[in-house]
Amino acid sequence: AAYSGLSQSDYETLSRIAPVIAYPEAAWTTTWREMIRQNAAGLGMAEEGDEMVAEIEERIATAREEYPELAGKT
Repeated sequence: AAYSGLSQSDYETLSRIAPVIAYPEAAWTTTWREMIRQNAAGLGMAEEGDEMVAEIEERIATAREEYPELAGKT
């Protein structure tokens, strides 16, 4: 639930079933990098999460080189 609008009540209910990763500050504002890192850490796979972020960032950089018209886009 790193990106969701999970309520406190939902968090408490779900936490009885399994560990829950909730958004860190405000609902719907977590970046994709933060979501990957939080979820990976919650699974005990922090290193793999960092590797995944690096791999995706590399793919983005390659796409930017391949498609210069993407410059300045988000």
